[in-house]
Amino acid sequence: MVKEELLKKIISLSFWDYDIDEKYLENAIKNGPLIEKIKIAKKIIFNMLDPVDSLLFFSKQDLLKIFENLDEKSKKSEKVLLLENCLLGKNNKISKYDWKKF
Repeated sequence: MVKEELLKKIISLSFWDYDIDEKYLENAIKNGPLIEKIKIAKKIIFNMLDPVDSLLFFSKQDLLKIFENLDEKSKKSEKVLLLENCLLGKNNKISKYDWKKF
């Protein structure tokens, strides 16, 4: 998906109640303070069905800091654990996806 289209999708699905444009969002993701990046990432994670592409706008270092600073409830959610596995190469065990032993 083209960058501008993806930014529009993020705004329409995660920031429908804010008056921001693609340029502001991209700048906030790249240059904003950590608190703002965490707020943006949380909205993306919990409002989008497929947040992986959108989270790739963040640098790997920012993603590490964002996931470390999520609240405990969010850290334990299946979606966050899966995203950490995909984006950060972690190996979080999720019992739902374990091989069944016979």
